[in-house]
Amino acid sequence: MMSSPSHSCRSNVHPGALNVLGQDDDGFSVMIEGGAIDWTGHANQSAREIEEMQDFNASVDAAIEWVETNSNWEETLLIVTADHETGYLTGMNEPADGKWNVMAGDTSTLPAHEWYSGNHTNQVVPFFFKGAGSEDIMSQVKGTDPVRGDYIDNTDIAKLAKNTWWTDGSNTGGNDDDDKKPVASGSSNAFSGLAGAGIMAAVIGALVALAQSVGVVSIDTSAIDRLIRQFK
Repeated sequence: MMSSPSHSCRSNVHPGALNVLGQDDDGFSVMIEGGAIDWTGHANQSAREIEEMQDFNASVDAAIEWVETNSNWEETLLIVTADHETGYLTGMNEPADGKWNVMAGDTSTLPAHEWYSGNHTNQVVPFFFKGAGSEDIMSQVKGTDPVRGDYIDNTDIAKLAKNTWWTDGSNTGGNDDDDKKPVASGSSNAFSGLAGAGIMAAVIGALVALAQSVGVVSIDTSAIDRLIRQFK
């Protein structure tokens, strides 16, 4: 896991980590977190939220460039997501209107929006992905939200990583209590890399498409560390 409290350096730091980890022939998994976005949600700081998202967008661009330069989308999976939303950031006057209202505005101005909380919330949040394993993710769709579209359960990605992507296929029972040891021979073919990011309570504001951008899953890095050690 990489987490940078300084928003100015994250996109410069994590390509170096990818270059080092990319030397492992068995593949690797890394989570790159934008942690300060959670603070802005708790504080309901709209302009600071946009700044964090602009920096995070640069970090995602750097990850995409690394994949397309050093690997390929047939063997690498990129996930952009988070574990929750913070602040219940959405359109104005929604409780009074009794409906979802879009956040909209002109370029270089804050969109029409409102914060309804200072804590973590249960908002349905976007989940972006590309590359190896995409079909597995799409197969986990549980239903369709009338505003945000198809959704998955946040635990499904962890189950896919444990039971499908990080194994040779022998653990097909899907038993969460069965901690069978993954083997290296199946990992590099199906899963060369995972660059995930916890966005946590984000909005892409007027300067960046005015769309909410938070995620649905957070990977327990201690579990990933244990998995990586098993390959050694």
